[in-house]
Amino acid sequence: KNHFLKSGGFQNIPKQEYTYDFLLRSLEKDARFLHIPKVLIHNHYRQDFSSFYSSGETALKAYISRNKINATVEPGLIKSTYRIRRKLEHFPKAVIVIPTKDNLPVLKKCINSILAKTTYPNYEIVIINNCSTEEATLSYYEEMSNSKQEIRCIDYDLEFNYSAINNWAVNQIDSEYILLLNDDTEVISKGWLGSMVELIQRPKTAAVGAKLLYHDNTIQHAGVILNMGGLAGHAHKHCSAHEDGYLGRVNIIQNFNVCTAACLLIKKTVFQEVQGFDEKNLKVAFNDVDLCLKIVEAGYQIAYTPYATLYHYESKSRGKDRMPQQLKRARKEKAFIRKKWGKVLKKGDESYNSNLSLSRHDFSLRI
Repeated sequence: KNHFLKSGGFQNIPKQEYTYDFLLRSLEKDARFLHIPKVLIHNHYRQDFSSFYSSGETALKAYISRNKINATVEPGLIKSTYRIRRKLEHFPKAVIVIPTKDNLPVLKKCINSILAKTTYPNYEIVIINNCSTEEATLSYYEEMSNSKQEIRCIDYDLEFNYSAINNWAVNQIDSEYILLLNDDTEVISKGWLGSMVELIQRPKTAAVGAKLLYHDNTIQHAGVILNMGGLAGHAHKHCSAHEDGYLGRVNIIQNFNVCTAACLLIKKTVFQEVQGFDEKNLKVAFNDVDLCLKIVEAGYQIAYTPYATLYHYESKSRGKDRMPQQLKRARKEKAFIRKKWGKVLKKGDESYNSNLSLSRHDFSLRI
């Protein structure tokens, strides 16, 4: 009752928006929302979930007005959802960091897609050359560095260590925002970078992840769920890119505890505050899980946006872990995460209902 009164109760808005407006007002008063793990009612909505979303345009407009947010309310990607489109009052420079080694056809596709599809006006591409030796690759680096585009190439002459390469690269860059990007990606949506910068402007948002697709147009990444698949799994993995997912979550802006660093925009200050990637214990895998959990532990948020969509030709760069030495390293890295973040994993993922499956990626019931 006290919180209801403190939040202002129900306001003079359309009847169907009472609850939504009250929840928004509650958030402004630092209300905490918790999962109730017991099921009272279950509806099996797999196709049409739009009935879960009431009309909320009036409530959202009132929210951004009260909080003096420079934004507009626009229709979302799916029926009965909305997008708060935050305006960019200035265009801070975003530096796109791409580590690579002798992977020219894939790298070219990545670079060309960035140049063709990026509408955000203030960005730079920094290619990190990790011991390339092929003549064609080295010629391409020189060509790009000498082009009129905002591209430069810097050399990292030590053995492959994803965490160390990116930690070193971040320290070479003088920019507020840094986009970590795998070379085996290809930009699809034109507004991709601007939609990420738009969200990272928020004071509490330290990183923003993107929607990534496999080459066959199925979901590769739409956020990461802790404990899914044993440790951390990608939400809606292998679902069709034409589907909206569980309650539309594939195509709704939301917060996650973890997003993949295959395409991750991050504030440099926060990256340095949490001491970046763990280059000693997590040289190849799970370094992004550790980074994101450190960010959340420090009190920041990680957002996911479907308005930044790319292809991710996963493992085209370094291949999958199949050799005995690689498998040994992968098991060691997995064990390190379990030991370091055991309490967090035991608690479960706040962005996932405990009644849903952890062995599947499609948000099916946990039976």
